[in-house]
Amino acid sequence: MKKLLLLACLLSLTRIASSQTLSPEVIGSSGGHYSSGNSQLSWTVGEAVINTHSSGNFQLTQGFHQPYINISAFDNLTSGAINVSVFPNPTDDLIALQISSSGNYSIQIFDILGRNLENKKVENSTLIEFDISEYAAGNYLMRISSEDNALIQTLKIQKTR
Repeated sequence: MKKLLLLACLLSLTRIASSQTLSPEVIGSSGGHYSSGNSQLSWTVGEAVINTHSSGNFQLTQGFHQPYINISAFDNLTSGAINVSVFPNPTDDLIALQISSSGNYSIQIFDILGRNLENKKVENSTLIEFDISEYAAGNYLMRISSEDNALIQTLKIQKTR
């Protein structure tokens, strides 16, 4: 009888443990969501630490109440005369960066916490290869800038395995 009771308890515990999910949720004392046309407003009361920065059409918010956003490339901040592409993306070892115009460039790779993992200076080349096989699986940012340190583009790289 004790073995049967122990088995029933263990089965119920595994059932409880497997029913948990990892999705962003906010448990606030109050809140709401309104939408009209192209605009949406979501709010909660009770988030202890929040911060919002905005510039023009761009907004960066900090807190628990966040939408799902997957950024694959950031806006081109230069005149658009230079086109940049990275492939294959996602990858598990080698990645190639192709720049439409040869010149002197600085390429940096950052992890998602902003740590600089790699710096590469490129002179008169349009195809640059990187070996990221030693990086952990996750998302990385590649920053391409000109020789005068003007930002050309920032790309998101997904490393698998």
